[in-house]
Amino acid sequence: EKVINEVIRIYEANKPQDVNAAAYINADYILNHISVGVQRAGNEDIVKRNTELEGIEEYLYINCEVNGQGGTIKLKKDHLTMAGLDASKAWHAAYKNLRKDINIIPMGNMIPLPVEADLPMFVISNTHMNNGAAAALDTNTIKGLADKYNFTEYYLIPSSRHEVIIVPDNEKLSLEMISSFVKEVNAQFVDPVDQLADRAYKLTA
Repeated sequence: EKVINEVIRIYEANKPQDVNAAAYINADYILNHISVGVQRAGNEDIVKRNTELEGIEEYLYINCEVNGQGGTIKLKKDHLTMAGLDASKAWHAAYKNLRKDINIIPMGNMIPLPVEADLPMFVISNTHMNNGAAAALDTNTIKGLADKYNFTEYYLIPSSRHEVIIVPDNEKLSLEMISSFVKEVNAQFVDPVDQLADRAYKLTA
């Protein structure tokens, strides 16, 4: 009986996952579920491209379900080829879907930056706060935020691949100061898998 139970345990731990693989090479499914993620630049063989943020690349993924749980699959060129999609159409659809799901959360002065100042801050992600950092790459979103809160230049804090933090420029801040803060936080609190960069970025809306 012990042997039988062990065989059952091993099977349950390793049985094939309930993944509808055929859907992931279907053009309509991909276009309806595709979005954009960001990660540290690397050599991963996926559909990706560089961003204006040094050391960070954007990539295409699709939302999916595995054994009833939400998940994501990074797209490779083969996915697009088998679905009969070109990369430009896929990127266009991904950003269209991304814009529908952007979530901006005003957070006041909740980040303990090493300076005494009453600074507005904004978390930018998607509604699920999962793989949502790419939302900060949408220029229309950033421009709308800047117009609403009357700022032009801002610091982007890449807190993780799930979200970023926007801090409008202030004379008490510097890129070096915030980059040092980001590096320290990464070392102590952020899983290396989720880290985007050991620095901040100063950008113009």
